[in-house]
This record gives sequence, structure tokens and C-alpha cells, in this order.
Amino acid sequence: STEQIPLQSEPTIEVEVNEQPAASAQKTLNKASDKIELKLNLQKGQKFGMLITTDIKISQTMNGQEMKMSQLTTMGLVSEVLDVNDDGIISIKMTYETIKGKMKSQQMGVIEFDSTKPQQDDVNNPQSQMMAGMYRAMVGAELVMKYNPKGDAVGIEGFDAMMDKMVEGMGASDQIGRASCRERV
Repeated sequence: STEQIPLQSEPTIEVEVNEQPAASAQKTLNKASDKIELKLNLQKGQKFGMLITTDIKISQTMNGQEMKMSQLTTMGLVSEVLDVNDDGIISIKMTYETIKGKMKSQQMGVIEFDSTKPQQDDVNNPQSQMMAGMYRAMVGAELVMKYNPKGDAVGIEGFDAMMDKMVEGMGASDQIGRASCRERV
């Protein structure tokens, strides 16, 4: 029998369920001819949301002094399938809808940003302004990702434009400042 497991809204993964006893199923799965192939099965026009959370903790020693930093970031994205070509290449537009970030270090204290709330960056803290400017520039940014049927990324469009917006949002006004900010991002 086939069981459909929903992911977010519309996309599904089809899983073949073998209802044989465990020992018999194990023998079946050991045969090279009985492989399960997972692949993307998306259709033009499908939309789905994603939340991506990264939690980074860094501890390093510089000039004999231990420095610790942590950063928690959650990004909400909406993805829309734009096209599936004859070779099965899937083009998906990903739009950054929301971003929430919190950075903590001994040198900078705590810096927070939440795109769903009014501007709250600390005008007296340049690091807060840089982080808020970078995140604010990402909200609404669009990337078009291209995937093969196995789910491997085979192309990206819009990345350089998003990076330029992020660097501009960080407040870099000259060429050297933009290059420095781009390296940080």
C-alpha cells in the first residue's frame, strides 16, 4: 500500500509500505533490485512555507582572552514552484517573509531583531544597526532555486542582488566598506 505524508501544505512524499513480517521485509530490502527512490514531485503553482532556524555558538581564544558568541536566527520563507521543465528541473521562487535574530557576545552585549515588529535597532550601537540593516534588506528578497528531481540544487538566481541589498543595508557607503561587509555576510 502507499501512504502519503504531507509536508507543510501541498507537497507530499509517497512511501511504499511493505506489510510483511520484519524478518521477511529485511530480506526484501537487502535485495539490490528492491531500492526505494525518493524524488521531488512538485507541480507548477504549488506554494509552501518553511521556517529555517540556525543556532550558532562560537568560542575562540584571541591574544590569550576567551571570546564567546552565540547567534540564533529564524527565517520564514514562502516558496512557489514556478516551473518544472521537460528534464525535471524544478524552479522554485523563495521569498524571505520574516527574520528574527538574536546575537549575544561579551563585547557587544545582546542585539536583537524581529522583522514583524517596528524598527527597534539601537541607534547608539553600530553593530545593532548593521545587523538590523542587513536583516531588513533580506525581508522581501527573492531567490530562484533550481533543483533536479533528486533534490540537488543545480542553480540559483538573485543571490548577488540580495547580497548587494544586505551590504547596502549594513550602511557601507564606499567601495572598501562594501567589500568588507560582503566578506562578513
